[in-house]
Amino acid sequence: MATSPYDDTVLVLDFLAELIFHKKARVLDVGAGFGRWGYLLRCHMGEGESLTVRREQNLRIEAIEAFETNVTPIYDCIYDHTHVGDVCDVLPTLSKYDVVIAGHVLEHVDKETGRELLREIVAHSVLAAVICLPFGDWPQGEVYGNPYEVHRATWEASDFASYGSYCRRYGRQGVVIVPISREAKWHVEMMRNPLRRCFFRIVDTLRDRFKGSER
Repeated sequence: MATSPYDDTVLVLDFLAELIFHKKARVLDVGAGFGRWGYLLRCHMGEGESLTVRREQNLRIEAIEAFETNVTPIYDCIYDHTHVGDVCDVLPTLSKYDVVIAGHVLEHVDKETGRELLREIVAHSVLAAVICLPFGDWPQGEVYGNPYEVHRATWEASDFASYGSYCRRYGRQGVVIVPISREAKWHVEMMRNPLRRCFFRIVDTLRDRFKGSER
């Protein structure tokens, strides 16, 4: 599919907002499809006039897309640069990014290739890597003439355990967040313990109110 289920959208955007909202950041969208993640990040993570007047200067987003038909004119509005080619060939040639998002990519290569690709994704991420994919067996063949749409491997949450990852299921779909920086690891711990996260937010709110009353 050129896009993917929307269930994971809020979780991913909430997490990335903690890391890169209104900050100077470089993001790589792997397997960009029709540009879903690039569009959402451009609209919600940057500052400025979004897509309407000028592109935000604080957020640089690049894409990797193997199926050239997917690279439509919207890419010019969303991405600062698009790398057209197989991610297994392109990614090792690139530098590091603050965040690498791989939306429904790993299931489209065989498992051993996927494991190596996962290592590359993590190695190219400075703050965190975000991976969206189906968990369990989900057969799929070629779609709209795109050979890259074939599902070639089955993944489970346990495949990511060695990375200290946070996994969330939405039915058969899943999100995997691999925290790399200290800040990302802290936010992942808060996601694992919602009550603790709620406590810190209450403390922050009270602190802000107290500072406001002193003015």
